[in-house]
Amino acid sequence: MKKFLLLNHGQTLIEYALVLSFFAAVFTVSIPPLRIATVDAINRITDQLNQNLLESFPEWPGDESGGGSGGGTGGGTLEPWLPPELSLLDNNVIYSADNIVLQGSSKIFGNVVTNGTVITSGSSSVTGTVFDNANYNWNFPFPVYPTIPVDAFPANGDYILKGGGAVQTISESGYYNKFEILNNRELVFNTGNEGNVLTILVDDFNVTQGKIRVEGDGKLIFKVNNSFNFGGGSEFNRYGLPENVMMYYSGQDSLEFFGNTKFNGSIYAETAGARFGGSTNIKGNIFLAGDQVNVSDGGAANLSDALLYAPNANLKLVGSASIEGRIIANSITGIGNARITFKPVELDDDFFWDIENP
Repeated sequence: MKKFLLLNHGQTLIEYALVLSFFAAVFTVSIPPLRIATVDAINRITDQLNQNLLESFPEWPGDESGGGSGGGTGGGTLEPWLPPELSLLDNNVIYSADNIVLQGSSKIFGNVVTNGTVITSGSSSVTGTVFDNANYNWNFPFPVYPTIPVDAFPANGDYILKGGGAVQTISESGYYNKFEILNNRELVFNTGNEGNVLTILVDDFNVTQGKIRVEGDGKLIFKVNNSFNFGGGSEFNRYGLPENVMMYYSGQDSLEFFGNTKFNGSIYAETAGARFGGSTNIKGNIFLAGDQVNVSDGGAANLSDALLYAPNANLKLVGSASIEGRIIANSITGIGNARITFKPVELDDDFFWDIENP
């Protein structure tokens, strides 16, 4: 309705409503027998306006049935998916359902909204306004997780890149059983022209020391079905735009980043939590459905330009771990010299890329 009222015919609706309300009041007071007829007329006009509205906007954001809030993956939506209780315009760095515990010299820079309390010890602190025991409407569903059938793409068996050799390039969508890069080998995903979507499906992803570059003006959808192992000094789109990569993870085990890894892109784990260990650096929005998220285990892992959306998770930051962006989590614990800093974030069209048809 908000979007509708911003349009020109929204002005018409307001004008109709004012005029009809005036006549309804006059008829009801001065000519009681006309009350039923007047109300019926108003109802008919309202129904027609609502029908016109539905015909103009057959699908509201995040609802394939034509109404409500939540997520979607395109097909008539009007704007990027947005959690119904989160305004990207406010300057609250954290929304938490339970307690926020800060120990050592951990710090939060920004406003905090929690239905629990903020507990600090040592020299830890919050620089900003704390809204505790907020009785906040905890309504944070997930966007629709896409179904991408493996039989919709060419089956390419295993892809193993190791030893010496030239940089390899993949420019066609496909499905791989095992996807492995070792020995600091380098792979390029060429997404082609603007508007193109390169879709890569992988059962088991193992890059313990390798580099993946994303080139071109299109988008990359990278979906891992079973296991994800990304470590050493590996890189994935390190120098590219985060909004050009969307990784989906369907595995049951925790999503693991360790070592000195670099990843630029958005991530959506269907059921799992995650551990961002070592000096991992990730730029992009992160959606995690699991109940545990650990950022560093004494290292200096950093999540930046990120909406970390994990409403079911207990989030723990240890050592010099840091997050720059915004956080939705069940509870938060900061230990050591952890840092959480407010930074405006954008969802762009992360969850609205059409899946390429083979």
